[in-house]
Amino acid sequence: MANGDQQKRVVLRVPVATTAAIYLKGEFYKRFKLADLSTDGLSVLTGSSDVLPDKFEIRFRLRRFSRTIRIVLEVKNRISVSEGVRLGCVFSEISDSDKKRVNKYIYNFVDISFPEQAVNFAAFLCVIDASFRLLLYSINSYYSATDLGRSSFVPALSNFTGITLVFYAFLACLAFIFSSPSIISKGRLNFIFSLFLLGYAFLFLIIKNFICWKEGLWNLNYLYTNMFLVSQLFLVFYLGFAIVIGTFFLKKITLTLDIIKQELAALKLRLVQLKFLRKKQN
Repeated sequence: MANGDQQKRVVLRVPVATTAAIYLKGEFYKRFKLADLSTDGLSVLTGSSDVLPDKFEIRFRLRRFSRTIRIVLEVKNRISVSEGVRLGCVFSEISDSDKKRVNKYIYNFVDISFPEQAVNFAAFLCVIDASFRLLLYSINSYYSATDLGRSSFVPALSNFTGITLVFYAFLACLAFIFSSPSIISKGRLNFIFSLFLLGYAFLFLIIKNFICWKEGLWNLNYLYTNMFLVSQLFLVFYLGFAIVIGTFFLKKITLTLDIIKQELAALKLRLVQLKFLRKKQN
């Protein structure tokens, strides 16, 4: 039972950029800044001279035009910080609707699956594209070496083209690996590295599409050639979209991973303390 209690007190707390109104006995007292929010509590930053009771009502909005959330809080700890005093509180009374709003805010904040999946899927598409290009290059090289003909897609390719294709395929595979959720969860540098690799892939595809346009391949009116070129345009646009989304959410991903890391560290510390107490009791 003690183990369950210890684990229940380790909850994910996310930062909140808003102020809250404090009510004492139903009357407005003062506005204070919220420090963080969790599914079962929050922290309030008060001035050093402000003395609040162990139980009070708080009202705040999670977004500018959202409904006001009303909660009766119970103070669990008071910690002096540079801004004043940080009150660690738990929810004593909260309506079901307000509870759902708080939970939704927490889950939306820590949900980084959208940018993860966008970048990972873009890397996967690059792997498929690189594999197909290498296959075409191999067929082209075989035709050129045996004088059986030449590729129906492009003329004979140089060794430099083959090297850039292999490099493109290698970096696409690395981007796919480092953008996987299991790898990203180990640190934001993995996600940044995958974005950097996709940047090379994006530049590579831009140059290839420009060459196709310059050589007039769009004017050949071959069905399979045009299908390939259309797929390339789609890949370029989606890859650019994934890079922009990944860059836009980078700050949120960094903050979320740091929060999760801190909470896991806190959980491990509590478990170690619990084991120590059990050994001491025995």
